[in-house]
This record gives sequence, structure tokens and C-alpha cells, in this order.
Amino acid sequence: MIEKANEFIQKNITIWHAAIILVVFLGTIGTKDRLTHLGVSIAVAIIPIVSIYFLLKSKRFNFFINGVVKWHQTAMILFVVYLGSWLPDIDWEFGIHRFSGTHSILPFLIIYFYLLKRKSNLFERQLLVFFGFGLAGHLMLDMMPGGNIVKIPAYLELPFLIINSFCLIIWSTGIYRNQYNLLGFVSAIKSFLKK
Repeated sequence: MIEKANEFIQKNITIWHAAIILVVFLGTIGTKDRLTHLGVSIAVAIIPIVSIYFLLKSKRFNFFINGVVKWHQTAMILFVVYLGSWLPDIDWEFGIHRFSGTHSILPFLIIYFYLLKRKSNLFERQLLVFFGFGLAGHLMLDMMPGGNIVKIPAYLELPFLIINSFCLIIWSTGIYRNQYNLLGFVSAIKSFLKK
């Protein structure tokens, strides 16, 4: 009984659950700005997932991970998309809006290398993919007013956001396409460059 409970916890509880506390204390969940960022981030997440589903249909790619409760997995996917759409604006808490460190691929890379160093489970890696899509959605939406990224020259603000968004989508899609292999982005970039 204890072994089954331990196995359930190992498959269902992740490092991402710690972020729930961060969002509860610092997040402004229902504001118009948050909902707009979330909507764009969900769209950014859906497009590559649906595309990959149809491209890999013959390989029978399984979206849900065995051993993880489906409603819990779905709720956590929505949460990490929200987290990705919200996290860049954590810089408001420090009095600097659109800081180049939070409005970039950097938050994704920090979590990526943490999961790579630690033996992460499949569920944690799946959530990283959706966090990347959420973060890319936020950066894409911030292109609309022209960027305004702090600590970057004005003529580089839009290219900075475009490159970071593009890298997040390619990296996340590569990991997803290779069934959550954290080094999957390498093959995604190689196949993209060959075309």
C-alpha cells in the first residue's frame, strides 16, 4: 500500500507544484491583462500540439502519460501554460516592467537545465513543454506595443522578442515531438534547418 502511494506521488507530484504557491502569493489571476496573456498562450500551445498530432498520427503518439491521473495532468498543463504567460511579468514586483531577463527564454532555460541535471520524470518534462508555449505566447503578445524591453536598445527590442519566442516554440516543439526527450530540440533544429 505504501509503495503504491509512493509510486503515485512520484508520478503525479512535480517541481511545478511549488510554483502554485508563487502564483497564489504574487499572481493577479483574473485581471484583463492576465486573461489576454493566457488566451494567447493557450493558442500558441494548441497550434504546435495539433500540428504534431496530425504529423505523427501514424506513430500513435500518446498525449496522456501512463500512471498520471488525466484530470490532474490536464489541470497542471493549463496551470503551467498560465505560469508561462504570467512569469515574465513577475518583474513588476521589483519595479521594472519588461526586464530582458524575465521577458526572454531565460526562465525556460533555468528550468530546462534543472530538469536535465536532475532525473526528471516524463510528467515534469511534459509540463516544461507547455510552460515554454505559455512563455512564448506572452513574448509574442508583448510584441504588439513594440516591445519596450528594458536594458535593450530600442531597435533590438522586437528582434529580441521574435528570436526568443521562435526559440521557445522550436525548443518546446522539439521536446514534445520526441516524446518529452529533453535533448529532442537538437533533432528538431536539425530537421528544421534541412528544410
